Amino acid sequence: MQYENHEMSQKYLELEEAWSAKGNANLALVDRCRRLEEENAAAREALEKAAGTNRSLETRLTATRKNYADQRELGEEAAKTLLLEQTALGRAAREQGVLREESKSSAGELRELRQAWKTREARLQRVEKQRDCYEQQLNLIGGRYAGMVAAEEVLSPYRPYPMTRIKYVHIW
Repeated sequence: MQYENHEMSQKYLELEEAWSAKGNANLALVDRCRRLEEENAAAREALEKAAGTNRSLETRLTATRKNYADQRELGEEAAKTLLLEQTALGRAAREQGVLREESKSSAGELRELRQAWKTREARLQRVEKQRDCYEQQLNLIGGRYAGMVAAEEVLSPYRPYPMTRIKYVHIW
């Protein structure tokens, strides 16, 4: 009986340790999820800023082309400006593409983290149910043991033979 009680208490301690470890892992996932959401928001803000810069550069490019047609004598300077602006526009477009891909990647990671979070919550609930079941069974065994001890104390003066070993039956 003591061996079974020891096993039950060991199992209960193991379940508590597992529960604590899962809780810590969940906290780490929550922190990582929060960080990814912040990074995602920053990437979106940068994307919006790059899109605004892109629109601004496109407006300037159109104005530069019109001015070039009107003023042929300033053609050489306009060509240099146009080349610089097109380079900046290409850079902004590449940066916008990179930021779009990073945003998609962050959204995918966020979905994966949410799924992992839901999975860990389900596992945690299952472990808590098991712990409650073990606790109930331990209480039931303790009650039976107390009843046996009480019955032995009542019957011991009238018993002509020593108490034999009791065989235990597993409940679950």
